[in-house]
Amino acid sequence: MQGGFEKVKANINSFRRRYYTDLLLRGALLSITILTFYFIVAALLEHALWLAPWGRLLLIVTFVATAIFCIYRFLKEPIEFWVAKKGMGEEESARLIGTSFPQIQDRLLNLIQLTGLNQKSPLAMASVAQKSGAFESLRFDSAIDLRQNKKYIKVLLVPVGVIVLVAFFNKNILTQSTHRIVNFNQQFAPQAPFNFVIQNKELVGFFNEDFTLSLSLDGSAIPESCYLVTNPQRLKMDALGNGNFQYTFNK
Repeated sequence: MQGGFEKVKANINSFRRRYYTDLLLRGALLSITILTFYFIVAALLEHALWLAPWGRLLLIVTFVATAIFCIYRFLKEPIEFWVAKKGMGEEESARLIGTSFPQIQDRLLNLIQLTGLNQKSPLAMASVAQKSGAFESLRFDSAIDLRQNKKYIKVLLVPVGVIVLVAFFNKNILTQSTHRIVNFNQQFAPQAPFNFVIQNKELVGFFNEDFTLSLSLDGSAIPESCYLVTNPQRLKMDALGNGNFQYTFNK
């Protein structure tokens, strides 16, 4: 009798392991999806708004809070099972198995309750052996189909696809925004939409001779004026058109 019931217990334990594996896989996929979506939103916010240090700190705190929520909501049960060896008992497992196999219903639960009575009479032992034999052809863990989690992989592909698309057009949107968020306690100024390009091959002036500094601006938005700043003076350069400027230092 005991050997037959031990096989039933092993079958139940196999179901429990597969059940919590399913929870772990699903929880990990959902957590990664949520955090990836949040990363995209946070990076785009920082890229568009150039948040102050307290704003970037708020993004980090919210990310940590979201991660804690995901762990508690989706990963708490499988972590407790695999790490702390906690989880549903045999009776609760039997109820779940009974809902998955219509032919079992409450018979498995009744068997577990019967063995819990510790009855040693020949009649009770024979009853347990008979009931245990009825489950030998069933694999309880087959009730858990891990392939059902493919739909969560498809959901995860959405934010991953957004990241790939954004990186394809301008990877700096994500990399530079992430750098500023991680270094939230530093001050950052928005970059100008143009670059200064000095046209002089050498920045060398000769005594008692004029020196002309030539400069061009390259970018998506070119200002009409350009100044040289030497504390405390601002020297306006001559505009030559098409983003070209020059200034002559007299002798």
